[in-house]
Amino acid sequence: PGGAFYNPTNTAVPDLYQLSYAAHVGYIGWMPDVSHPIMAGTTGKSRYLEAIRLGKAVSLRDGSPITIQCEAKTAGQWLPSVTLSPSQPCGTTGQRKALEALKLSLSPADAARYDIYYNTHLSWVGWQGWKKNGEVAGDRPSSHVEAVMIKLVEKNE
Repeated sequence: PGGAFYNPTNTAVPDLYQLSYAAHVGYIGWMPDVSHPIMAGTTGKSRYLEAIRLGKAVSLRDGSPITIQCEAKTAGQWLPSVTLSPSQPCGTTGQRKALEALKLSLSPADAARYDIYYNTHLSWVGWQGWKKNGEVAGDRPSSHVEAVMIKLVEKNE
C-alpha cells in the first residue's frame, strides 16, 4: 500500500473505525481530541509535543477495541513501550521534554487486519511523510515533533 494512503489530506478512508487522539503540547497542555485528517498539536508556533494519547472514541465498527502500542523518544532516549489509552499517554507531561520521535504498532490480532499510519510534523523541517507499523517517525537532529496525524487502514485496500 501507499499512494493515496500517504496523502495527509486524503479523507477517502472507509469508516471502519473510530480513532481519536490528542497531544500534550509544551507550555499549553492537553489539546482537544481529534480524528484524521485533523492533526494533534500545532505547526508554525514553535511548540513541541511532549506526549500523545488516545481519545475516548477508539473502536472498530463492530465495537471491538483497538490496541495500539507506542514508543517515544525524548531527551535522546527511547522510553519503554506503552499501550495507548485515554489515561495512558506515550511520552512525558509537565517535564518540558520534547518528543523527538515515535513508533506506533498494533496488537498482533489487529495487525492481521489493519495497518496503522502516522505522520509527524517536525520543527524546522515540516511534515515527514507517512510511516506505518512500527517505523520510526521523526528522529532528526535538532528537531522535535510539533504535530502528529494517525489513521488505520484495512489491509488489502
